[in-house]
Amino acid sequence: MFNKKRNLTMKLLFTAIFSFIVCIGATSALETVRLDDNSFTVDSNPLNLVYDINNENLKISGSFEKTVYNDENGYGYYRIVIPESEVRSSGTSVTITYDKVGTYKGKDIGLNVTYTVYQYVEGNNPRAQKGAIILTIPTNLTSAGTGLLNSSYNKCSYEFFYVDTQQPVDVEDAIFTFNSLNYSPRINETIFFDQDMVSRISTVYLLKKSNNIEVINNASDPKLKNKYSLALSPCGSDNFIDVIGNPNYTYNSASIKYSGKLEFYIGSSMQEHLGNVYYAPSSAAITGSKPKSPVKYVTTKSQKREKSAIYSAGDTFTYEVDQKVNTLNEDTMVRYNFFSIVDSLPKEVDYVSAILYDENGKEVTDGNIAYEPTTHTVSWVANSDFLTTMPLKGETYTLKINVKLNSDMKTKTVNAAKTIINENILESNEVVVNAPNEETTVNVPNTSANIPLYIALISATLLVISVGIIIYMNNKNNSKQTKPTK
Repeated sequence: MFNKKRNLTMKLLFTAIFSFIVCIGATSALETVRLDDNSFTVDSNPLNLVYDINNENLKISGSFEKTVYNDENGYGYYRIVIPESEVRSSGTSVTITYDKVGTYKGKDIGLNVTYTVYQYVEGNNPRAQKGAIILTIPTNLTSAGTGLLNSSYNKCSYEFFYVDTQQPVDVEDAIFTFNSLNYSPRINETIFFDQDMVSRISTVYLLKKSNNIEVINNASDPKLKNKYSLALSPCGSDNFIDVIGNPNYTYNSASIKYSGKLEFYIGSSMQEHLGNVYYAPSSAAITGSKPKSPVKYVTTKSQKREKSAIYSAGDTFTYEVDQKVNTLNEDTMVRYNFFSIVDSLPKEVDYVSAILYDENGKEVTDGNIAYEPTTHTVSWVANSDFLTTMPLKGETYTLKINVKLNSDMKTKTVNAAKTIINENILESNEVVVNAPNEETTVNVPNTSANIPLYIALISATLLVISVGIIIYMNNKNNSKQTKPTK
């Protein structure tokens, strides 16, 4: 009996251990999606790290030496010096507080980012300082990257908080992108995630056209002591131009969709001694977030932009199509390769002219405006000069189309437009032009001819009431004078 119980116990124990191993193995697997660079990765990202917010007065924990400088591109940095004597194997941490870095679901957020270094490794960067780990922190979180010199293995922790309440942000399904991941004999900018972080990542996005980044499962690698389950590791050549907006900038980038706290390790493993690390963070998905759909208006006779208006045949009016574009390094990392606004006009209007304006009301001359009579379609198509020079700062462009209402107009005409950006078609709302309502005559009765009749009726009514009152009063008086008979 004892042996049976023991055997049963051993079976249960073996099953539990096996299930635990299976679960651990399962958490190591991540969904990896390779995307075409002309597609949009996500419809929207709740996390938006703003490109042009400059935090000149960063709060930095500890008493480490700190200096401020600008690099050759004019970007501002804090240079933090951590002496080798203060680097502990258990980790030495520095927390940097950005008062504001962007928004989460439209609300202003700040950031506490903590860097923990574990080992001093002398590198060969000329900006390094012998005997110390150098941490270079951009004053604008996403305008430039973070660098660590003389340190090969570092932990990073991002904790966002609301500016107004200082309460932590409960991040859910946010996109975060690692850019500028290089590999060379003196540098290995690899991103590692531990098992806990892997459980909070739903998807890793990479480009189909680039073999510079790959996902590596390190769970069984004895060199890493099973600490890390995933590595975003450069495996190709550095055949990318490290300039935001360049067509192949994202060759050395990877995006993740995650929830909760963001934690990762950057550098090389503890067994490798490459003392230079750099990465550039962004909230822009690797292929950009889907732009907002265009918004269409029709001008009224009072020159207001509305979704409907009233016009008669022969009247001239204007359709207006607004297209808000992405913001570089906030919701896109690369420039557009195609941009067009198209409007197929209804048969009730005749085309007159069209002009594209920027959001300052200035005419945009780069590009081609065309009217195709056979399809009754107006289009504006950006040329290469426009695509390479447009600011991409979230600005809005407006195509104004002047038309004339023709004799086909009966009761109303409905119209919509569309925008094509890269290979994506974005549909606008509909606008309606109504014909004026027919004038209606309200028949009001003529009562003036019946006035004598009304007077006669009123007089008769008053007479009847008067007679009734007199009879009532006489009866009442008589009842008072007559005594009841015994």
